[in-house]
Amino acid sequence: MESQLDVTKHSEPTVVTGEQIGPNPVYETRMTEMLRLESDLKEQRAKKLWLDGDLARGRRQLVTLKQKGLEFDRLDEELQRRRALVELFEKRQQEASLAEAMDQERLVNVEVVQRPKLPLDKPSDSKVPVLLALIAGFAVAFGGAFGAEFLNRTVRFEHEVEDRLGVPVLGTIPDQGRA
Repeated sequence: MESQLDVTKHSEPTVVTGEQIGPNPVYETRMTEMLRLESDLKEQRAKKLWLDGDLARGRRQLVTLKQKGLEFDRLDEELQRRRALVELFEKRQQEASLAEAMDQERLVNVEVVQRPKLPLDKPSDSKVPVLLALIAGFAVAFGGAFGAEFLNRTVRFEHEVEDRLGVPVLGTIPDQGRA
């Protein structure tokens, strides 16, 4: 009977002096939603902490990998340098063994191809270069003078004005330097 009374108390509103007192469904819905959101917030904060830790571990691994990469590059350069030294040593060893073999055999691999001769005489005629230089100088001077006169478009005489414009000259002003 008591359990039935408890069920009745919760499901039916209580009437006190004309007011009904009972569970507020909007309040309960909001409270339930707030509790759910708080639990989601705690869950997200826990995930954030875990992700921050994972990110920090990843960054430490990245730094370690970069250090190992630099060390690998340094060791690779050292390996290349030592290989070059070994190859140089082997080459010099072969050269030394060949030189020793030649010394033992006293071989000479030099052969005279052509006997030396006296140098050729200089031409004593020095007039030809002077004559060529003189002719070239005259040609350059004549060409420069002709080019300067041809490219000069200054009008100096009355007949040039008449030729270029096709009209007669009505008057001129004498040059002050000639008077």
